[in-house]
Amino acid sequence: MESALGLQAFAAKVEGRGAVFRGGFLHVLDRPLLLVEYMESYPTRWLLAEIAEAYETAVNAGMGFAVSNVPPGVPQAYMEREGIPYTAESFDRIGCPQPIIVLDMRAPRRMEPWEAASSRCIVIGGIMGDHPPRGRGLLLSMRPGVALRNLGGEQMSIHSTAWVTAMLYRGASLDSIRLASPGIIEWETPYGSMTVELPYAYPVDPVEGRPVIPERVRRAIIRGSMWDEEVLHFSF
Repeated sequence: MESALGLQAFAAKVEGRGAVFRGGFLHVLDRPLLLVEYMESYPTRWLLAEIAEAYETAVNAGMGFAVSNVPPGVPQAYMEREGIPYTAESFDRIGCPQPIIVLDMRAPRRMEPWEAASSRCIVIGGIMGDHPPRGRGLLLSMRPGVALRNLGGEQMSIHSTAWVTAMLYRGASLDSIRLASPGIIEWETPYGSMTVELPYAYPVDPVEGRPVIPERVRRAIIRGSMWDEEVLHFSF
């Protein structure tokens, strides 16, 4: 009963945002649904900022967006505050329509623009990653009825993955998207300059010519670096 109620609430959130929920299954309308499967044990500002920016990127590109497997507490409260559709159920429980693409850097094939446009559901692992990568995203590919694809074989952040996927959906090819690795963030403090090197590949904005790291993500990284990437328990 609790599961059914959770899915009903999810149905209300996705209505009008690229999908509808009917007869116990998710029905995507005329556009792909970018679905982030939340996979981290503890919420951090950086993780939540990545998801929020991925949401804005997908919606601005005309894609649907939702987050699955969201635990109660701070993560769900954050989704509510930001207006992001979410469910506590994992993506294989919400009846994603096929074809389903799961993105992972170790996939044997690259995602093509026509696949990004024709797929009904594109799943991103909602993880911050590891250095070196442990391949946790591959767990998603073990679900039935999915095709595994990569975005060039490099580890990307959640938002970067959404950004590149949105570009493919709009018709760009992977070969036309330049990546910068590693990501570098620099800022000034009362004690001098600080630099953080991020173990991800970031797409380079074709107009500005610099890696795409949203300001909200940048602020979360700086704050986490100065306070040991605080885990959020009570507030955000």
